[in-house]
Amino acid sequence: MIHGTPAVETPRLAECVGEVRLLLRQILSESSRYCGSKAGSQTAVGGVCASLREKILDECHTTFTACFHAFYPTNNLKWSCLCEHLSSTDSVSNYY
Repeated sequence: MIHGTPAVETPRLAECVGEVRLLLRQILSESSRYCGSKAGSQTAVGGVCASLREKILDECHTTFTACFHAFYPTNNLKWSCLCEHLSSTDSVSNYY
């Protein structure tokens, strides 16, 4: 966006937005399998790793939330996001 004029939407721009959206969603939905998973890992190292992981996840969440309007610019996309979220929430709650 230059001086308040919206960027021209192109198929490549939409593709890039979709790729970033997908990457952030994958990061936010992954379980912690890297920190402290090795046998004999030290508690202090695991704590630092967990703290850094939480900071990264917080930053991804902030970014995703701040850019929501760019990731889901239309009502149909917002509706799709809500449906996907409810579907994943339902499947997670059924898991427990």
